[in-house]
Amino acid sequence: MLFKALRGSHPIDTLPEHLLKIFKKVAWNQDLPWNPKADPQYLVRIFLSFYLLLCSIYLFIALLVVSLNNAIEDLWCAFLTPP
Repeated sequence: MLFKALRGSHPIDTLPEHLLKIFKKVAWNQDLPWNPKADPQYLVRIFLSFYLLLCSIYLFIALLVVSLNNAIEDLWCAFLTPP
């Protein structure tokens, strides 16, 4: 039964009512004249958010490397200095 449903042997009219409503909403949304992904303001917002995410990741990694280098240097100096 499931294989037949996935294969598409049943017509769409045999679907339950709530699934028909979902398909009708999806079909209505595809008929919109405005594509939000082609809007320049949308693309600028996505680009800026991605850029800020990359900058924050870079700063986090840079601060982590600096703090690890300082910790290793302090431990190295602590073991080399006589008591």
